[in-house]
Amino acid sequence: MPRHEWSHPLDRNAALTALTLAEVVITHDETDSCVLERQRKLAMVDRLPQIKTALAVVTVASVNAIISYRHAHVLAHSNREASTTARLVSCTVNGFI
Repeated sequence: MPRHEWSHPLDRNAALTALTLAEVVITHDETDSCVLERQRKLAMVDRLPQIKTALAVVTVASVNAIISYRHAHVLAHSNREASTTARLVSCTVNGFI
């Protein structure tokens, strides 16, 4: 069995994943279907924090875009711009920022 060298220390989640997978590989062959299934599930668990972070960033950016658009629209409209112009100015400003 080849020995793996880690390029960097493992964090807690990665270490638990490696230990869990090692336990299954020891009791089964690496090509066994239960080992492959466990690898797939553990890979998803490792990606879960990244997925949650991406969702949080998209949510915050979306709320910010809506508030920014509304603010720019009200500002343009209060300066006696036509409704269509106020909408276009709001989109242009948000596009540049």
